[in-house]
Amino acid sequence: MPSYKVENNSGRDKAVKVYGGLEVVKRGETKTLENATEMTEAQIESFASQGVKVSVEEKAKPASKRAAASKAKDDSKPETPKADQKE
Repeated sequence: MPSYKVENNSGRDKAVKVYGGLEVVKRGETKTLENATEMTEAQIESFASQGVKVSVEEKAKPASKRAAASKAKDDSKPETPKADQKE
């Protein structure tokens, strides 16, 4: 499912199709729609001709479990030798 940033600079509220119905973007409002249905170039151009800017938002890729585990390990305090231990 793509995510779209919708900037409504038109004089009217606009409805955008999302899974489960419609999402209204009021005039002068900017919304990020995470559950929008995929739009064609023609639909995006149609919105643009009405003063509504639609752009695709890139989602951050989730970190793998291994990368998250190594990051957590790197963030931990380094162990310091105790006074009674020999190096």
